[in-house]
Amino acid sequence: MEAVQRLGIQLGEALRTKLDKKPDVRAGLASILRMFARQLEATSFQLGCPVATVALEAASAAPELRQACADVFTSWEAYLADRLRLESPRRPQPERLAWALLGILEGALLLSKTKASVEPLRDAEVALDALLGPDRSGAGGG
Repeated sequence: MEAVQRLGIQLGEALRTKLDKKPDVRAGLASILRMFARQLEATSFQLGCPVATVALEAASAAPELRQACADVFTSWEAYLADRLRLESPRRPQPERLAWALLGILEGALLLSKTKASVEPLRDAEVALDALLGPDRSGAGGG
């Protein structure tokens, strides 16, 4: 549980750093997806989210470990929801959108690792456009 908590803090800080360097949430998340793609290719698709891996393995066998993973995801969702509120104060249900966005990131990472292809990560950027609008920063894909 302690390792999951430490990893959650470290990965959460990395998430915040990436998002804080970009003009909006959409550009920040796209940057994270591209980072995942580079890391997967560099590690022959061995990389994955360690918190998600533990959560999947521990969900039924170790409720306290599952809860530690849930707490990590909740902390990431809270930060993302805060960023969404800051960016667009009138946005409805930023918490639900934040959960959906985390699901897209985690799901795309899992599918890319499983398929040994970065295509699911690239497709996830299309989903970001649908949920948040296209990237207007000029940073673009790739």
